[in-house]
Amino acid sequence: MRFSFEHSLPTVLVRVDRATGEYVLQRREEADGDAVYELILNGKLLMDSAEHRSEEALAEIGLRECREGGELHVLVGGLGFGFTLQALLRDSRVARAVVVELEPMLVSFLARPDVRAELPVPDLSNPRVLVREGNVRDSIVEASGEYDLMLLDVDNGPESLSAVGNHDLYSEAGLRQCWEALRPGGVLAIWSSEPAPRCLDRLETCFEGVRQWIVPVDRGARRIDYRILTGRRADGR
Repeated sequence: MRFSFEHSLPTVLVRVDRATGEYVLQRREEADGDAVYELILNGKLLMDSAEHRSEEALAEIGLRECREGGELHVLVGGLGFGFTLQALLRDSRVARAVVVELEPMLVSFLARPDVRAELPVPDLSNPRVLVREGNVRDSIVEASGEYDLMLLDVDNGPESLSAVGNHDLYSEAGLRQCWEALRPGGVLAIWSSEPAPRCLDRLETCFEGVRQWIVPVDRGARRIDYRILTGRRADGR
């Protein structure tokens, strides 16, 4: 028998080496038999499927900040296990969701029937969804007033980077490129695992109505306060 506080040893499903390091996708079972998937980067847990309230909140808060009326075109930086995209697609206003994912194995992984049977995975063949493999900053630079909403979850936060090169995304120049990719009145929302005061200060240099939203999540005996940072491109600015 297994006690309630014990977890099974994980089974490695995929292991790949990239320029940014070693990615490992693994599966383990909770004491109650529920499957949990984990993505490990260089030995550090990047994400798991055990708790996804904050990933859903990224979409929900971003959508709530969008002004009413019209169809929404959304850019999502980071597919992860698909929880943010799934929350987006529940809103009928979302006409197009462009998802940019750096790690190609995640895209094929979420298409596996065994994974889809255990996770509430979004249908990537949905005509409202376009998945691109690559760096989200390239898609941001190429866009010009194209999106009503941009959701970024490609690190553990603007001040807790998964890859050192991602610092440019949250620099003043990078945030200005986000501003330029949005339509007037468009919203930028960034997921963070911890406080990001320097990023908030930089957001205020080019966005209006900048806010930090706290999303409390219970993980076992611990409460963790995740954060969503938002700002809006002013109409006529």
